[in-house]
Amino acid sequence: MLTWWNSIESVSKFYTIMQFCILFFGLLTLVASGLSLKASNRISTLQKEKDQSTESRIQETEHKSKLLSDELSKSKNEITRLTKETVLLKNKVQDRKLNTNGVNSFKESLKKYAGIELNISAIGGNNEAMSFARELFDILRDTGFSIRSYPGAIISPDTWSGIIVEIPETFKKEVGDDFAMAFESIGFPIKVVPCKPEVVSIKIGEKL
Repeated sequence: MLTWWNSIESVSKFYTIMQFCILFFGLLTLVASGLSLKASNRISTLQKEKDQSTESRIQETEHKSKLLSDELSKSKNEITRLTKETVLLKNKVQDRKLNTNGVNSFKESLKKYAGIELNISAIGGNNEAMSFARELFDILRDTGFSIRSYPGAIISPDTWSGIIVEIPETFKKEVGDDFAMAFESIGFPIKVVPCKPEVVSIKIGEKL
C-alpha cells in the first residue's frame, strides 16, 4: 500500500487533481462538441453550395443544348428552303421533268386517290408544257387515276404560267391540299381552284 494514500494531505491533493482533470476534460469535451457542431454546419453549407453549383451548371448546359438545338433546327429549315429554291431555279432554266425519286414520292402522295377521274391538258402552242403534261399523264395513269384521254391542247387567247389543278366543289378540301403538297414535293407549286364538273382537271401553263 502506498504511504501517501494514508495521508489526508496527500489524498486531498490527489482529489483536487482529479477534480481539476474532470473540469479540464469537461471543458475539452464541451469545446470539442461545439467545434463538431460547427464543422457539421459547415459541411451542410458546403454541400448545399456544391448542390447549387451543380444545379446551376446543369441548367446552363441545358440552356446551351436548347440554343444549339434551335440553331440546328434553323439550319435545317434554311437548308430545306434553299433546296426548294434550287429546285425551282432549275425548273426555270430547264424543261419541267421528274426524276425517279421525284416520281416515286409524287405517286406515293397521291396513290390513295387512285380511281378518281382526271383530265390533263396543256396550253396550246407550248411544246414544253405539252411534253410535261404527257409525262404527268403516264405517271398518274400508272398511279391508278382514271384518265379520259391523252393530254390535249387548250386553245385560248389567254395565257397563264404554272400549273392549275381544278378540284370538284363536292370533294373535301384535303384533296386539293394533298395535290398541292404532292406537286410541291417535286418542285412544282400549283394553284388549286374549285370547279363544278366531277372531274379533277390538271392544266399545264407556261413555265414560271
